[in-house]
Amino acid sequence: MALYNSFKYNDGTLYGDGSPLDYSASPVVATAINYGQVSLSYSVPTGGYIKFRIVRNQDGYPETSEDGKIIYETDLGEYPTGSTILDTNLVLGRFVYYRVWIQRTANSYWEPAGDAITLMPLKHTLTSGNNVVKSVTGSNGVTYDSPIADDVEFSTTHKRFMSYFPAVLTSMSLSPLDEINTNYSYIEPTGYQENSLISRFFEGFSFSIDEFLTFAKIIVPDVSGANSSPSIIGLKSFELGIKPYNELAIKAQKRLVRDAVAIYSKKGTIDGLTLFVKDLTGYKTQITETTNLMLSYEESTFKIESWDSGDPIGSWIAGDGVTLEVSTNTPPSLTNSLDTVYSLKAVATGASQYIAYGINKPITDAIPVIQNSNYSLSFYCKGPSNLTMTITWHDRLGNSISTSSNSATVSSSAFQRHQVQANSPTGSVYASFKLEFASTGSATYYFDSFQFEPAIPATEYYEPRGVLVSLLPDKINFIKNPSFEVDSAGVPISWTFTNLTAVKVESSLDEAPGSEHMVKITTPGSFPSGQGVISSTYTGTAPTSNFYTFSVYARSLTGDQVVTLELNANSVPSNVFSYAEATLTSEWQRISVSIYSPNIPGQLVAKIKTLVPNAVFYLDSAQLEEGSSATDYFDGDRTYDGSVWFDTANPGASISGHYSNRDQRIAHLMDSIKEYLPVGTPYYVTFYGSDTYTEVALSGIA
Repeated sequence: MALYNSFKYNDGTLYGDGSPLDYSASPVVATAINYGQVSLSYSVPTGGYIKFRIVRNQDGYPETSEDGKIIYETDLGEYPTGSTILDTNLVLGRFVYYRVWIQRTANSYWEPAGDAITLMPLKHTLTSGNNVVKSVTGSNGVTYDSPIADDVEFSTTHKRFMSYFPAVLTSMSLSPLDEINTNYSYIEPTGYQENSLISRFFEGFSFSIDEFLTFAKIIVPDVSGANSSPSIIGLKSFELGIKPYNELAIKAQKRLVRDAVAIYSKKGTIDGLTLFVKDLTGYKTQITETTNLMLSYEESTFKIESWDSGDPIGSWIAGDGVTLEVSTNTPPSLTNSLDTVYSLKAVATGASQYIAYGINKPITDAIPVIQNSNYSLSFYCKGPSNLTMTITWHDRLGNSISTSSNSATVSSSAFQRHQVQANSPTGSVYASFKLEFASTGSATYYFDSFQFEPAIPATEYYEPRGVLVSLLPDKINFIKNPSFEVDSAGVPISWTFTNLTAVKVESSLDEAPGSEHMVKITTPGSFPSGQGVISSTYTGTAPTSNFYTFSVYARSLTGDQVVTLELNANSVPSNVFSYAEATLTSEWQRISVSIYSPNIPGQLVAKIKTLVPNAVFYLDSAQLEEGSSATDYFDGDRTYDGSVWFDTANPGASISGHYSNRDQRIAHLMDSIKEYLPVGTPYYVTFYGSDTYTEVALSGIA
């Protein structure tokens, strides 16, 4: 039978037995039963699944199966007991959020199966005493009278509640002259402590009063938003003009409310956009500007949809006898170009004709530059004859200082990229440029993707004056080829094997903890020198952490055997080593070793060592990560849960990253980023995971 209480009834649970849906733990009920203690009940989900987990968080509902403290988890293949859980050591005065997660198979994502929320009341402490007036001498020597509390006594809500009742009911001796007894039933070192049963009865009422007082406190505006009620966050978002998202995590809503003033005061700046993106997505964020110094994207890729014949085209001018127009001749296909329709069409009618950019009004129409710096001008062009490309350097008054030129061999059949490289002379403040046609008669040229940048040679094209928003993963697995993929010779890539052999072995999904195959290690009958070693090395500065953990799943085929895990963090000026022994058995187990490095390491080396002859054991799902303990395994093949290879073209030699709730967070960002950028600003949002190590998740023009 269902429990007949308001929590379950209000959650929609019917009286009597119900038929729960598969993979659902509802109703999940959290009840605060004491200060710092919650009683949590749930239904055992039906359906086939291999793992069950309950996560608690006091900032908001856990967004992932690792977002908070894991208070209950089953072993692989086991079902939960369904017993009520007592959760303790909670922060008072805040809500407590619980979410149940299940994993159906070893290679599937964790999915939510139910959640609950309760308020952990604050134990209110009051003071009482008689006010008296005493003479006080201040630091300046002046004596004055000050009312202070004499005989201060601390009182809890429970004591105060008990004081409202006659002492004949609340004292131990049932005497109106005796003191109120507020003790509870418990064992003291000196023996059993007697108590008043009526005090125990009234404790429930005083506890409820503390709940009411706590709730009243947290609905008061709170600058940080950490303790705010989830029912208030939505109203606060509406009040501050934050776009509402029903499915947006409570923690993200709290962050946006907390930083709303700062975000709006810096709206349109790099700092404001960085704060908004970090608050909305929860990812570490790096934002930079594109290096293309052209004054606008319309003047670079000519995306001017409303252009009519005769309209100006930004700072572009046409020499005598030349006509310019925005054309729909298909432009070159470039990864970062936000325009796939328009290009610039120039029609020449005679010799020595040209088009130019910013040359007539350098101060307002040309490109700002810094003296004595390297620059390159690049663009794509196709036409019937060659070009002469000339950059003119201007001083602060717009006067010409000098020029830099180069010639371009133009194709008539396809767009090709051309560039001129130069160093800006002393005193230069602006740069304009001119493209002169070699044709002597009628000729038509097409141009696109102009880029003027402080670099030699020209780099990959990006729209001018844009922003690059780089989202960094929540976690990084620094092990290359963590699932032991093999090369053409059958040897696992990116791993080193010494004094032993390694062979790839196929397995079922239920047998191996993380993949469809594993590696089989066999040691010789005797070791000619040293010991058997399996090692993986990551070279490159790790992000920011001083703590690292190496973990791997292992299983013995030749009885119990001892292996040693070693983790080295190599840095300047010193190297740090950490060791841990583990006994392998016939069952899969995860073994790990952690290390603290006082310096950020430039190299991490993970090793598995053995001295056992004629040993055979399996390894799978290796992970080297930041932090003092191992977290859930991931690698770039698990795209369903937001995991990516840093280099998808060569995953066997690539580390991997994990983005929690990536698709949902990217969708929210796509829907709102334009509101926090100046109109006409190109933007790119990237994350790791492509042949060039970053992939454009979304892009556009504000």
